[in-house]
Amino acid sequence: DVSLIGPVIYVVRKSSLLGPLNVPIRVAAFRNLANVNNRLVTTPRGVHNDEFAPPNGYVIAAVQTYRDLALYRIQNADTNFPTLDDPDAVVVPPFARPQTFAVLGTTNEMDGGDERLLQGMVALNRLTGERTLWTSHCLQTNNAGVSSTGGDRVSTRWYQISLEAPSLLQQAGTLFDTATGPNFRNYSFGTVAQNGQGDLAMGSSFGGRADRMGVAVAGRQFTDTLGATQAPAFPVTSTKDYNVIGVADERWGDYSATRVDPLDDQTFWTFQEYTAATDAWGVR
Repeated sequence: DVSLIGPVIYVVRKSSLLGPLNVPIRVAAFRNLANVNNRLVTTPRGVHNDEFAPPNGYVIAAVQTYRDLALYRIQNADTNFPTLDDPDAVVVPPFARPQTFAVLGTTNEMDGGDERLLQGMVALNRLTGERTLWTSHCLQTNNAGVSSTGGDRVSTRWYQISLEAPSLLQQAGTLFDTATGPNFRNYSFGTVAQNGQGDLAMGSSFGGRADRMGVAVAGRQFTDTLGATQAPAFPVTSTKDYNVIGVADERWGDYSATRVDPLDDQTFWTFQEYTAATDAWGVR
């Protein structure tokens, strides 16, 4: 039997990776991470930062209170002696772990993932001069986008977090289907990014009783109402069935990333999983 003790954060000194071959790689391990509100954190994510030589590094994680995120700040990251601050508890709207969901052409229900955060990034809004942290995860909601254990669909929620006052959530929004009938769409494994204009893009997998697993994209402009997510588009759909494992929790592969092109700090690239052939997934 294996019991979960808790996650570990490893900080690798980047200059030691890029230096001469005879210079040892410097790694610091932070074990026994502090619980947040007496509950475990799940799978901390290293946060991508578009700033050149940022003063701090960040790690973000969901907390099993199902109402908090934990934000860790790493100081002196590119030295031999980095330090890890106690985590800030970011209070967010309550979230419930997503359930499995029915998909056209799939005999058993598809795995909807869990509450773990999928990606984190710090980005500069060139209009305001502010750097904020963006992240996202899957959750269980109803057709109004409210998350609870009584929900009937899988949705993806994104967060914008201030680095100056992490405990104060700037905004959150959810990509969800408002349909009340049985043919609603589920949005799973979604990731987000912000460009230099302050705009947001999200990419995710989607599927439902009337849809095989494909790719959905959505976004928001900086001038949109706080928390608003625009209607999704579906650039990749599928006509292929997916029955690989043959159990009630048909596993899906978690492949999802959304990034901003560094050449213009405006164009978004999103990488998402879909059913590319019968019983086979691909990434587009």
